[in-house]
Amino acid sequence: MMHSKVLLFTGMLILGLVGVNRAQDTLKLEQAINRTLRQNHGIKVARMEAAVSANQATRGNAGLLPTLGVTAGGNYSRKDTRLELAGDNPDIDQPGAQSTGYNVALTTSYSLVGMRSVYTYEQLRVQSEFARLQSRATIENTLINLIVAYYEAAGYQEQLSISEANMKISRERYQRARLNFGYGNTTRVEVLNAQVDLNTDSVSLKNARVNLANSKRNLAYLMGEPEATFFLGRKVDFAEEMTVEQLQRLALSNNVSILQAASNIRNAQLNQQIARQNRLPSLNLTGSYGLNQTNTDAGIVTSNRSVGLEGGITMSYNLFNGGQTSTQIRNAQLAMESNQELQKDAEELIRKEVTNGLATYQNSLEVLVLEQLSVETALLNFERTKEQFELGNLTTTQFREAQLNLTQARSRIVNARFQAKVAELQLLRLTGSLVSGE
Repeated sequence: MMHSKVLLFTGMLILGLVGVNRAQDTLKLEQAINRTLRQNHGIKVARMEAAVSANQATRGNAGLLPTLGVTAGGNYSRKDTRLELAGDNPDIDQPGAQSTGYNVALTTSYSLVGMRSVYTYEQLRVQSEFARLQSRATIENTLINLIVAYYEAAGYQEQLSISEANMKISRERYQRARLNFGYGNTTRVEVLNAQVDLNTDSVSLKNARVNLANSKRNLAYLMGEPEATFFLGRKVDFAEEMTVEQLQRLALSNNVSILQAASNIRNAQLNQQIARQNRLPSLNLTGSYGLNQTNTDAGIVTSNRSVGLEGGITMSYNLFNGGQTSTQIRNAQLAMESNQELQKDAEELIRKEVTNGLATYQNSLEVLVLEQLSVETALLNFERTKEQFELGNLTTTQFREAQLNLTQARSRIVNARFQAKVAELQLLRLTGSLVSGE
């Protein structure tokens, strides 16, 4: 298995080139994947959502760090003031007395409720990992869609070549029929039959061109590109087969659905532990260091200034909250048990999917071998039929039948080849090896 941004089994696409100019525009599957990883809008959004969750997984958001702030203020007043003092002190009568005051302080606070902040921080990290797995699942699904679209377009490209070859055969037959009719060596019916078959193949050729253009646009969309000006590879190699036990072992340890299920279980466990902290007392610590200054024109004390530290501690304990804490603990336990069942189901599903996927892949390879034999047989039959037809020993119906048999055999092997490759890459996705570094 080769390691890169996207890992694919050894034996990736080997390109068949059609002319020097076309070879310059050939799009390899690895290139299509890399473009998709860079440019696909859905993948970009998935990565940004994972980044948001990662940014939230901090000690500060979990309450593990104290808060620190600065406060400042000031005031001014101008009033007519009269003070009547006790004892022998004379009264104070001060029209338009002014007073000013200002303060500044550095404050801090910290709340502690058992291990709540520790568990909250761990939960944020688990949620961040789950978001990363969600992003990976989005990327995997997008890449599988891309791979299917790539091989679909490559298949239509091959179908176009087949249609062009078929069209050439029918055109030569039509021209030969007209020439023979001119010399009186064949009937008008033979010419008409050849023309009907030529028209049929012309329609097939037009459809093949439209299908190829549409499939290329679908592929370009997944790659995040505005235009579909590229030529696709033609040859496919296959990886060395692994046993179902090896594939299942890989899938159970790396498959994104299995990892998400495990993450959900851990999140439910942390919910339960956080709920239990509600049964413990909470402490709130506060502290400040500040300056307060007051000046006034009226009064015995005309100036007051204080600088220094101040601190406090508050404890609270919830004696009764209507059973909410017990309910939260029970629900968290049920959620954990539910997620454990979902994990078991996911494991069983993955085992089944891997077994079915391997069977499909192996069957596709066997079909591919049979289709190769069919093409060889159909080609040999067509060549001999063509020789006999040109000698006048066979009818146009027999020639057309051999031609169609060859066309169908070539179409089937194209489909079989690409279907087998897609089945191989689906297995790769199930084992969690399609995407790395995400």
